[in-house]
Amino acid sequence: MSLNFELLDPQPNEVYIHKNGHHYKILNRARNSNDCTQELVVYEALEDSSDYKTGQIWVRSLVEFSTPGRFTKIE
Repeated sequence: MSLNFELLDPQPNEVYIHKNGHHYKILNRARNSNDCTQELVVYEALEDSSDYKTGQIWVRSLVEFSTPGRFTKIE
């Protein structure tokens, strides 16, 4: 698969802001058990929203996580 953008390199304990304005902490990276070539990002919500509570765990493919404009690392 050829991408038109560079993949991010999220590492445990880094914080990213989503385009919706919410902050998330990276917990780890993982592999899809049905497709070992698909790398996943495991991350945790750092604040409540109207849809979920602080601490909600999310999993997203690295490609989707890296889509330009979706997540930005907080330095």
